Amino acid sequence: MKNIFFIFLLTFYPFNLIAADYSKLPTIQEKLFNHKQIDLACFKDEKYLGLLVYNGDLNLVQFYGWKIEDASVRLDTSSKERLINFPLIDDHLELHSLDLNNFSLKISHYENLDLLNPNKELLKAVEDKTLFNHLKSSQPSKIEDIQCGVTWTYSFRSIKKNKEIINNILNEASNLSNKTKCVGEDKLKWDNCVGYKEGREFSYIGEYKDGWMDGNGIEFKMFGYFYIGEFFEDYKEGKGTEYFSAWHENIDNYPTGNTAWTVTGIRKEGEWSEDNEIEPYEAIKRFSFF
Repeated sequence: MKNIFFIFLLTFYPFNLIAADYSKLPTIQEKLFNHKQIDLACFKDEKYLGLLVYNGDLNLVQFYGWKIEDASVRLDTSSKERLINFPLIDDHLELHSLDLNNFSLKISHYENLDLLNPNKELLKAVEDKTLFNHLKSSQPSKIEDIQCGVTWTYSFRSIKKNKEIINNILNEASNLSNKTKCVGEDKLKWDNCVGYKEGREFSYIGEYKDGWMDGNGIEFKMFGYFYIGEFFEDYKEGKGTEYFSAWHENIDNYPTGNTAWTVTGIRKEGEWSEDNEIEPYEAIKRFSFF
């Protein structure tokens, strides 16, 4: 009899037993976890170089703050889902290989290649976007290793500035949580609903109860940091994951700032809970799309 009652609960009341996972919302997946739309902060040793933006749908990359500013570069045909190859011509030819597994960037320099008087084979390789195959047997003059890391700073800005995107997230959260969207300007009256609140230091989108951020939600903070998980009376409380972007400045005093990190665990009043079986430093993992 007890087994039958438990099956009844699972069948007819799943929303009471299974927590909503806001990381699975389609718009959040598209804007924050899409491996074909990536903003990367790049570093040489501890020096911040600039941004590298990858757009897999358009098959191009762009540089901001370094290399050829604001220029769009088409991908080489040798590119794969997790290995992005593209050439760059500045003073000389460079072949860039971006590994999306660990966001490392290898730059092979061909300083001795005569670009003023290129032969027909080289011109055809440029035209056909097959430079990697054309130069596969050539020795580069030097190889440079760059470490890049995901940054969500600019993704946040695009979300906050676009009311349509916010409304899409609210609709998806409402469907997932089986709660209506909050109505009215007085957030203290929001109850058993999903809403959006923008503050000076953070923004929140998620569930409310008796005017509190309470239930499942997402907290966006400055510098591309965010948390997805459970809340209780305005605190991060329960299970959740914090995401830390790569930095946008030199990392002399913070060498791990050259990539993105996650920390998953249980929190109590916003702090790491003793209910976790490991310490927070043991829970830290490099962020990966795969």
